[in-house]
Amino acid sequence: MIFTHPGQLGDFVYTWPIAAWYRVMYNDPIHWVLPRCFGPFRAIEKLLMRQSFTKKVTLVDFPLTGFGLGG
Repeated sequence: MIFTHPGQLGDFVYTWPIAAWYRVMYNDPIHWVLPRCFGPFRAIEKLLMRQSFTKKVTLVDFPLTGFGLGG
């Protein structure tokens, strides 16, 4: 399963319990696809790889826009 999240770091960390649940329920590790341009994702890549639900982390080049617009 590939999960992606273009939002803020706190919102991303809140998805970890969902990823852990998915891993347990379907025995399918997560491949995270995250934007390289968001520095915190680069900073936590090693931490994310240490999680039992993570199989792979791929940082990709795509722009993030619209922060602070709500909803």
